[in-house]
Amino acid sequence: MERISAPVNYAAENEVAISEIKLEKFSSLSKLISVTSLVFKFINRLRKREMDPKLQAKAYLIKTMQKQSLSRELDFLLDPGGKSMPKLVKNLNLFLDPKGIIRSKGRIGNSEYHPYEIQNPILLGKEHYLTKLIIQEYHQRSQHLGLATTLNEIRLGGYWIPQARQAIKNVVGTCMKCKKYNAVSFSVPNSTNLPAPRVNFVRPYLHTGVDFTSHIYVKGQERDYKMYILLFTCMSIRAVHLELVPDMTVKSFIQAFIRFTNANGIPTHLYSDNARTFNAAARIINRGMLADEFKERFSSYDLKHCTIPLFSPWYGGSWERSIKTIKSCLYKTIGRGKIDYFGLLTVLSDVQRAVNSRPLTYRSSEDSELNILTPNSLMNANIGQGIMMRVENQDLETMDPLSRSELIQTLRSREESLTKFRKVWNEDYLLSLRERALILADCSFEDKVKPGDIVLIKSPLKTRPFWSLGEVLQLIQGSDNLVRMMKVRKGNGVIDIYSIKHLFPLEFSPQPGEADPISMEPPNSQDMSQDPQRRESTTIWICPTCNRPEDSRPMIACDRCNDWFHFSCVGLTEALPEDEQWFCSTCDPQGVIPGRPSLSGV
Repeated sequence: MERISAPVNYAAENEVAISEIKLEKFSSLSKLISVTSLVFKFINRLRKREMDPKLQAKAYLIKTMQKQSLSRELDFLLDPGGKSMPKLVKNLNLFLDPKGIIRSKGRIGNSEYHPYEIQNPILLGKEHYLTKLIIQEYHQRSQHLGLATTLNEIRLGGYWIPQARQAIKNVVGTCMKCKKYNAVSFSVPNSTNLPAPRVNFVRPYLHTGVDFTSHIYVKGQERDYKMYILLFTCMSIRAVHLELVPDMTVKSFIQAFIRFTNANGIPTHLYSDNARTFNAAARIINRGMLADEFKERFSSYDLKHCTIPLFSPWYGGSWERSIKTIKSCLYKTIGRGKIDYFGLLTVLSDVQRAVNSRPLTYRSSEDSELNILTPNSLMNANIGQGIMMRVENQDLETMDPLSRSELIQTLRSREESLTKFRKVWNEDYLLSLRERALILADCSFEDKVKPGDIVLIKSPLKTRPFWSLGEVLQLIQGSDNLVRMMKVRKGNGVIDIYSIKHLFPLEFSPQPGEADPISMEPPNSQDMSQDPQRRESTTIWICPTCNRPEDSRPMIACDRCNDWFHFSCVGLTEALPEDEQWFCSTCDPQGVIPGRPSLSGV
């Protein structure tokens, strides 16, 4: 591999004085050396001499850097008389070589393995921009392996940097390629309060979670075919309702949802997954909610569809845990066998009854209560031996019909039983939810992300080199005012909601007064941090008048502040000639520009 060796073997007496080159305008060392060498090549041609312009360029850049960053050491080495010795000269044993470059004399001068340039490396200024470019170059040549490898490559190149590890760390810390591979996700705040549907019980299935299971094979007359289980679960009492569907189409979902509502009533909120790429069930549910036949039947009930963030199944723990329970029952009931359609329908009915009869609270051996709180206790008072209405030792055909008082007493007993179970649900079940597992979140969490930040989006479908970048548009706070979800726009323009756990900061967001790192356009004169109606990205503009993004309506840009306005918002009916300027009311508050409509209402 070619190295950038220290500049040697050039005629110092023929050194040319050229105008100062702005190093800050170059992003790489190779470009800087190429441009500088072209200048020396032109000068050599004018003076008709044969010299290596690349070595001249390297020597000029090194000497310029040492004059700017090591002026005190250079003055002492040129004239040490009557001056105090700088600390670097004493500690690094500095000296001037015949070419006028500061070098550090080491203790490996007798080594025959390393050349003179490595035994006596060139001293670089720690904070100089040229040093940063050299570190970047060797960091790239070392294939981004890290601090130690980069430091070794720099020393093999014939350079010495005071406090080199800290200088390299500062430069490598800004390497975007290393950040994409080494950055960790945002810290996750501690658990907050449970959602309101989990801790408030009005009626069963008022808030319902829905999800599909994987396929299951059903025995047919000629061949086996796939079927799917659609799970509905109550967010409050953990009850489940199972529907067997032939496929995951919109029609099958709507039919199953109608059967569910006929049995349990229409919910006010329906929760589902939102992983469109790895979970086909989410696409079916979303399509079903938007289908015309779905809206015709349920639009009058104000049914709301809520989705969880992408690739965040822990937000749907209510139905994910129920699916695991259902699968466990099927594995133990059916095993590796295959049954026909009606047999599977019967098994699912038994599994549903068993799951809805499981205790919701802890029961000890010393508990004398006969009635156990189960989902069925709060859904159907006639299921379970605890609250069944019976008349012992009487024949139903010969017994007399119940009198009005007996019927009222029966209904009153049923209502008392349900009230008792509601009390047990509020006093025992809800209090048991206070118990929590090991806390894995960051207890000292701080909201460090802000709108406009550029983040790396984790995807379980791709390896890290193929993860996409996104821009944070909105922070979604929980009940404790901490951020756990964000609305992010990806490079293809798609806007989705992601969990903070799947976003990796790149510290690439523009600050007030700086250029946008994506568009590299100059910032506007107004402070973007104080103006919430500034442009959010390079592709979508927000009209400051109506506060709406660009759409099919035509827009015009102010020639001074670069804000975009809809024609209808500023009173324009047609586009203006290209050679004419237009200013908004903020930039022209005194009056109307000649030939422009009045903007007093903007």
